[in-house]
Amino acid sequence: MSEGIANVLFVLIKVFLVIGMMVFGMAANYAKSNARQSEGEVNPIFRLFLYWVLILCMLCAYEFSEHFKKIYFLYIMLIMGGLAQVRGVHIFIDKASVYHKDPITTRRMVNSCLVAYGAHLVLLGLVNDADYGAKCTQSIEYPVCMFVYLMVWLCFFGVGAYFYSNNFWMDQDV
Repeated sequence: MSEGIANVLFVLIKVFLVIGMMVFGMAANYAKSNARQSEGEVNPIFRLFLYWVLILCMLCAYEFSEHFKKIYFLYIMLIMGGLAQVRGVHIFIDKASVYHKDPITTRRMVNSCLVAYGAHLVLLGLVNDADYGAKCTQSIEYPVCMFVYLMVWLCFFGVGAYFYSNNFWMDQDV
């Protein structure tokens, strides 16, 4: 019985620590963001924060409910987290494009984000596939779609690292 309580406390502490870190990060970025408040636009950083809170609520449901403790529910959370990470990079590109004068480089990075969005949506569509989806664990320990997800993230990390190493957001004249 005490081991079950310890697991519940451990997960709750993890979730509240992550939410706390997200609140502080969002507050710092929210203050610097240039959302058009006069037009009624909701800050994109705040929307991303709410999306991450939804994913954390899904994580709590996964941890504490036997109904949601399925590999495909975990896979859906991974894909949603991947979409949120791509959105974070996309927000950064939008904010940094003010300082970068080369529209071709900015467009390439936005295109790589759009490709990453598309790849994640394709992976989300694979969740119920009998051969590659999150339920195909008959002969292997992890579903094929999780390996494909890892490859998508390694490719996106490589593209992001390439643009970061070339200082794509910095204009040399500024």
